[in-house]
Amino acid sequence: MKLLLIMVIFITACFGANIEGFRDLQWGSNSLKLGKSKIVEKDESSKEIYKEKIKENLNIGDNKLETIGYGFFDDKLFSITGFFKGSSNFDGLLNAFEAKYGKFSKGNEFDNYDKTLSINDSFINIKYNKFSDKGNFMIMNMTIYNQLKEHKKQLGKNAIKDL
Repeated sequence: MKLLLIMVIFITACFGANIEGFRDLQWGSNSLKLGKSKIVEKDESSKEIYKEKIKENLNIGDNKLETIGYGFFDDKLFSITGFFKGSSNFDGLLNAFEAKYGKFSKGNEFDNYDKTLSINDSFINIKYNKFSDKGNFMIMNMTIYNQLKEHKKQLGKNAIKDL
């Protein structure tokens, strides 16, 4: 029994936790769970809405973000994007993500830093551009994103009759 427990702990440590959302929001949560927020972008035909939370905590540890955006398709959370400045924020955020989820892939570090981690049906991508001193991270659920892509494809098929 102890051996089984040790194996489970080892496997969890090697592969990290599942990406289930961000902070207290799980994938598929409706936009009301975000709390007080403002719409940044809305496309009614594609059922996409992007919001920013009012009075958002823009800190992840000692790392400062400029904004955090939440993407919803058909009122289901599917993406989170955070924007930041500075290489120290890139390093700190990358370390925080790796501490929770595991090691990211290596990227092109000559001009830009670009790292990705995929776990099950979700991924995290974090980028930093040394020249602009700006970066962002995106956390996305591919199951809901694929529903969005399929919906957009259907919209295109429906538009054929107007050609």
